[in-house]
Amino acid sequence: MNPRRHPAYAWAFVSRFLMFSGVFIILTYQTYIVSDRIGYGGDSTAGRVFPSTLLLGAGSLAASLLFGILEDRTGRLEPWLRLAAVASAAGLLVMCVNSSFGIFLTGMVLIGVAQGGYLSNDLPMVSRVLPDPEHAAQELGVYNLALVIPQMLIPLYGSLIVGADDSYPPLFVVGAVCSALAIAALAGVRGVR
Repeated sequence: MNPRRHPAYAWAFVSRFLMFSGVFIILTYQTYIVSDRIGYGGDSTAGRVFPSTLLLGAGSLAASLLFGILEDRTGRLEPWLRLAAVASAAGLLVMCVNSSFGIFLTGMVLIGVAQGGYLSNDLPMVSRVLPDPEHAAQELGVYNLALVIPQMLIPLYGSLIVGADDSYPPLFVVGAVCSALAIAALAGVRGVR
């Protein structure tokens, strides 16, 4: 896939990559955030991670249904993708300013909304800009790398950002910036409503 020949597809890839670079920061470091930043270590960590994961899943499910319905009614994809990226940035910034468990749960709901809302609209978007619709499975397989690569990279750069002193706010800021850049990248996906 040549990004110069297929810029809309390339920008869709970049937007998804950036969006999930923000979302997967929380999913990757969730246990450590609960134990190190919030202070529920030892046996109580699992008891705190479980409800936060449930809230993330509930937010994701609700947003995927709602954003899908909104797209069907408006015939537009981009506003809902942008709103999902805003939810991701907001969730990360909420977690940045306070280390209480209640604030963490609020952030998890926002991250869930971001994840479900984005996924419900980005596949319809990219299916309209595939470089070779005759080989859609191959093109969508490449597009899926935008989900896989962040999961591999975050442990590498995340550990450098968090450092030995377990400072998570800079990592949250990096994730929020990635989410904001995902919004900007959507501008390159021309001709898709």
